[in-house]
Amino acid sequence: MYIADAHCDTLYALAIRNRDPSTLQATRSALEQGGVALQTYALFIGTHDDPGTPKSRIRAMLGAVESLGVPLLEGPLPKKLPPGPVAVLSIEGGEAIDRLEELELYKSLGVRMITLTWNHENRIGYPALSGSRRGLKPFGFELLEQMGALGIIADLSHLNDQGIEDVLAHGRVKAAASHSNIRELTPFPRNLPRALAREIIRAKGFIGLNFCGEFLAGGRPATLEDVRRHGEAILELGGEKALGMGSDFDGISNWPQGLDSAADFPKLLKVLGQGVDHATLKDIAWGNLWRLYKEAEVLS
Repeated sequence: MYIADAHCDTLYALAIRNRDPSTLQATRSALEQGGVALQTYALFIGTHDDPGTPKSRIRAMLGAVESLGVPLLEGPLPKKLPPGPVAVLSIEGGEAIDRLEELELYKSLGVRMITLTWNHENRIGYPALSGSRRGLKPFGFELLEQMGALGIIADLSHLNDQGIEDVLAHGRVKAAASHSNIRELTPFPRNLPRALAREIIRAKGFIGLNFCGEFLAGGRPATLEDVRRHGEAILELGGEKALGMGSDFDGISNWPQGLDSAADFPKLLKVLGQGVDHATLKDIAWGNLWRLYKEAEVLS
């Protein structure tokens, strides 16, 4: 069975942190071993400690795409998901955008999703880790209009709760939480409260399971069962057509035992498949994310 993953930080690890490629979790070899047909590679704006600016770091990561050896899907998506592996791009952190006109350039470069904030306040809104209860800023609403017109998905992971509510109320842009779990199971600010997860489901959006140990299990070591537990909680909200993968590979320091890289996705599918019919498991594995990308194109 194919896999489609909504988020990894491999380009950042490779181009900005100069990681040894042999230590990375979402290389072409790992994708092939794990049956990953579609990998979303994030262009992460970086931290305040990284050299350069968000834009210069994005340029460096764009320059490293070819070295991954995973073909980038540019322009209209094919009718069916190719066997892959193939790649699409996202931007993690709205600091990369100063002017609305820049969105067209990013779209032409293969960017199909933008995480509106990372962990710092920006011109768009406020991150979950800030604790702020304020919603999107004026530039954030302007950005949503243009993103909807271009078919770029608004990624809600890292955004605070009020900001998420504002995006969902906007209604003219497809929405995803590319790498977030359920807050009531693991009380971490980056996880979604059930109420907001339900709203994303109602909006026909997407929620990708994050493999970060803190998001899955708090202070104890995480297991594949923890991933299943968060997935089951989303399914209980009616998320059969919303749930998918948001690994965060190469951006996390600990992960569930046995899920060391993209090569281990078959182990996770075996656990997630318990009590789930084949059609639903197929949607979770790749169908829901692929459908979101295709539906976003229709809006543009």
